[in-house]
Amino acid sequence: MSMYPIATSGVLSGGQSSVTFSSIPSTFTHLQLRCYALPPGTQGLYIQANFNGDTGTNYAIHEFEGAASIYQAGYGSQTYMRFCGAYNSGSNLVGYPVVSIVDILDYANTNKNKTSRVLTGSDSNNSVGGVALQSNLWVSTAAVTSMTLYAYSSGSLSSFAANSKFDLYGIYSSSVTGV
Repeated sequence: MSMYPIATSGVLSGGQSSVTFSSIPSTFTHLQLRCYALPPGTQGLYIQANFNGDTGTNYAIHEFEGAASIYQAGYGSQTYMRFCGAYNSGSNLVGYPVVSIVDILDYANTNKNKTSRVLTGSDSNNSVGGVALQSNLWVSTAAVTSMTLYAYSSGSLSSFAANSKFDLYGIYSSSVTGV
């Protein structure tokens, strides 16, 4: 397996509510997105995502979280995917990043719907952090050519704090076994 950088958001100056990666080449087997996001204030931060500008109810989410307690949920007919989150809403999260690795599998294959798997975690100054495993489904056989990431906090769209960063990589794989 080999990884190659495709694009980066660069270090954000803060205040941006979204980041878009466009013109994603179809030459790789999979994509990997690496997120380092800082909440804009004391509330939790989730990153929602759409592929190819699709904001219809064509997404499903499944997540298993471990924070102060264990939580599992599944949501169908969503207008977004969830790519990471901070699980301590109401805690002081200023300066505590949310990090995640998102694998978007077979993103250019036009014979199947698109799936992603997410490993994400966060901490807070009260040491009550959280980790989660998530999976997302985009019910579309279209190749992923763009993705937009949105900051979501306190029940509504928000913004990313300064020093947040997102990097997109392409993965060549000689075999998809075990991926």
